[in-house]
Amino acid sequence: TLTDARRKLSKYSSFNAAKYSMIHISVEDRDPKRAADLANAYVECLQEQNSRLAVSEAAQRRLFFEQELDKEKVLLAEAETDLQKMQEQKGLFQVTSQVSAVIQSMAQLRAEIVAREVALERLKAGATARNPEVQRQEIEITALRGQMKELEAKSSRDGSNPFMPTSMVPEAALDYARRLREVRYHEALYELLAQQYEVARIDEARESPVIQVVDQAVPPEKKSAPRRSYYLIIGLFLGAVAGMVLALGLQAAQDVSVSRKMEVFKKSLRIRPARSARLD
Repeated sequence: TLTDARRKLSKYSSFNAAKYSMIHISVEDRDPKRAADLANAYVECLQEQNSRLAVSEAAQRRLFFEQELDKEKVLLAEAETDLQKMQEQKGLFQVTSQVSAVIQSMAQLRAEIVAREVALERLKAGATARNPEVQRQEIEITALRGQMKELEAKSSRDGSNPFMPTSMVPEAALDYARRLREVRYHEALYELLAQQYEVARIDEARESPVIQVVDQAVPPEKKSAPRRSYYLIIGLFLGAVAGMVLALGLQAAQDVSVSRKMEVFKKSLRIRPARSARLD
């Protein structure tokens, strides 16, 4: 079964933690190539596992801004297509530098407000309203909205407001200004989201655990087991002990045999004492 295979594999695998956050992996197997493949497979599995578990806050932000960036890319392409179609149908329009500057400023400010709102919504998903970062973002967004209102009011007084009523500007020119404003807005928003995406991607790269293989496993040239020299020394030692025991046993048996022979010899040489006869 799979459990038995894991138990058997763990029996022939060893992992040792050394200095400088290094890990030594060794695998014993009858086939040297398979032993090397198993050791390298441990590293690959560890890298895959870390990649699955390393879904940090930076990784989530990167995924979020990546999705928003893809959406904004589509919207920017649509806005550019609409402006191009309008120019093909009604011709080119010359916009004054003052109106162009107002359009660019308002589009940039509007895009920054939307980008901040997107980041704030992402932040609120994991933080409460009392979070200092949430409160700071809300204050900055409120300030940007105030700047937007001031810019609109100023452009209205100067007569360069691209949002002026249609009665003051030809319909075609007003349509062109609105489409141009949308293009500038999506361009600015796309640029801001791209910056946020790059920051999140860099943060993710810094936080992700990195596993570097210092010495890749290769098939060994020599066997790690059985150790012939070790068994040779053990065999010689056991042979010497067995020889000594055998010699002592033979010597003891020989001593017993000699002792018995001496006893028999003594008995054969023993002389009985003579008895004296008395005549009454």
